[in-house]
Amino acid sequence: MKNNNKEENDELRWLHHVRYVELEMIKEFLLIHKNSKILEIGGGDGFQAKILSNEGFSVVSVDIEPRSPEISLSITYFVACKRE
Repeated sequence: MKNNNKEENDELRWLHHVRYVELEMIKEFLLIHKNSKILEIGGGDGFQAKILSNEGFSVVSVDIEPRSPEISLSITYFVACKRE
């Protein structure tokens, strides 16, 4: 049972690493600078928005269904509503 937890933790660490590297590549490609205002569409669990916010960016993240109840207070998070 303990082995499953280790595997899950390893997978989660790898996923966070990949997402962080992806974010660094995006910042470099877009040439965004500190204090930039960023609109993130499809923010999901808020992982990248939280990193950007912690680095001093002003982030607004929009998602139909946010997947994390623990979004940092420094991030403005909107939930878009589906129209039937």
